[in-house]
Amino acid sequence: MKKNIFRFYSLHFAFCILFIVPPWGGQRGASQPTLGPTEFPVPNTKYERWYAWSPSLGAPGPNQLYDFSNPFVFDIDTLRYLDPAATPFYPAHPGSDVASFQPSKDLDILWYYFSDNNAYWVSGATLMLKDSAMTTSSANCYPGYTDTLISTDYTYGHTETEIGAIRFVNVYPSVDLQIINFKFIYADGYGTLKTPMNTFDDVLRVGYIELRFDTVFIGNVPYEYSADTQYYFKYFAKGIRHPVVTAYTDTMGNIFYMEILNFLPVIAGCTDSDAVNFNALATEDDGSCIYCSQISFGITPDTGICIGDNITLTATGGGTYLWSTGATASSVTVFPQSDEVYSVFIKQTNSCWEQASVTVLVFDTVEAGFWTDPDDFNLSDTILFVNTSVNATSWYWDFDDPVNGTSTEENPVHQYSTGGDKNIKLIAYNPCWSDTFFFTWTMSGIITPVSNHSLFHILQNPSGSMLRIAFSLSVNSSVEISAFDIAGRAYLLNEKENIPKGYYRWTLDLSGFALTPGIYIIRMKTNEWMTQRKWLTD
Repeated sequence: MKKNIFRFYSLHFAFCILFIVPPWGGQRGASQPTLGPTEFPVPNTKYERWYAWSPSLGAPGPNQLYDFSNPFVFDIDTLRYLDPAATPFYPAHPGSDVASFQPSKDLDILWYYFSDNNAYWVSGATLMLKDSAMTTSSANCYPGYTDTLISTDYTYGHTETEIGAIRFVNVYPSVDLQIINFKFIYADGYGTLKTPMNTFDDVLRVGYIELRFDTVFIGNVPYEYSADTQYYFKYFAKGIRHPVVTAYTDTMGNIFYMEILNFLPVIAGCTDSDAVNFNALATEDDGSCIYCSQISFGITPDTGICIGDNITLTATGGGTYLWSTGATASSVTVFPQSDEVYSVFIKQTNSCWEQASVTVLVFDTVEAGFWTDPDDFNLSDTILFVNTSVNATSWYWDFDDPVNGTSTEENPVHQYSTGGDKNIKLIAYNPCWSDTFFFTWTMSGIITPVSNHSLFHILQNPSGSMLRIAFSLSVNSSVEISAFDIAGRAYLLNEKENIPKGYYRWTLDLSGFALTPGIYIIRMKTNEWMTQRKWLTD
């Protein structure tokens, strides 16, 4: 067994020398902060802990400013307080209120604590060696000894000394470990504490000098011991259940390193989202919430006007009004030159208000027009008419065809039933204006149009850049496959001659066409028939 297996310098537990007296600064006051159960740790709480360095501890005495708002941070971990009943060694420490886990290189210790309305102190621990057997040993503190972590006696000017002792039996067969600590405690200052995330008032600073003796017994005979002295300060803030800052120092007060709790800043305000003055950033309710009865209000409904006209908008139901135009009357006259949304705050009291809005559409002069494929059309062709009208909200198409010869769609598709000259008319209009556009061409063709039958299928819809189709030919035929987008642009995807009759499955790679995702019309022509299907590429 290695003789130094029980040296725990990395645990940061050191204990006090009783004869050392700290230097006092400032005068003792009567209104200084005191600590109580609201500062005692509780189970199932955790804090992010920063390991940092700062150049100064601050001074002792009353009404100090302890500024650690800009430390050098070199590591971060999480500090946790556990429910002792949920730990595996609770039967050895019955009645304990809180537990905490303390790891180190060669062993881990699970500490258990008691608390009442007066103090919070160590009650016992379970030691876990990191050997092949994962040896454990549980022990409770010797009766009559005290290792207090926080007390209601802590107030500015308070001093005390303590002795704590605990012995772990049979850590190895016939090997015990005894820990005795002496602690001198002095509360030497109070005031305001600043950390990177928070500012705390009513902070009490408590200094500690600890001397710890570790003794290894073999067969109840002292075999080896070690001693260590440590100096540190804890800064306790009201309502925080762990010291906000712990600073470890040398005998002259020079900082070795610090532990700083990092959590969201305390922002006082109204935390009730149902209140009119709800503060989404507030973390602590200050009782300032204001509640209002619902205001019965009204406003001019959404409407439209012709360009160049004005309109009067009216709100009702409040005592005062503030429009988005800056007007403060219940009614406002506006002269919009384009579509506009107008809002108004309707207030009943200084704190209670509602917001309402109205949309005003402005109808400008209309210019009708459309575009379609410039090539000659056959009777077998389904023609997409692309509307290029400006400022229109409605449309009427006359295709000069006896079968389904009209449409009110914005971009209609039409297939002619007869040939000859066709006089196409589009009337585009809005509530204020209208315009008409005419176009003439000649229809011819011999291919029979077909639809909704099994001659042509798109096998995967939607799909990416791979178009998978199936089709049937009853005679030897040429095949032409094209795609049309919503703007009327045409893409010749495939064209072949002298395809024998039969059933076919083709996969067309369209990646070279750089098709944008959207809806396309896939049209297939053979010597016998023409048909088309909608296709979605993603």
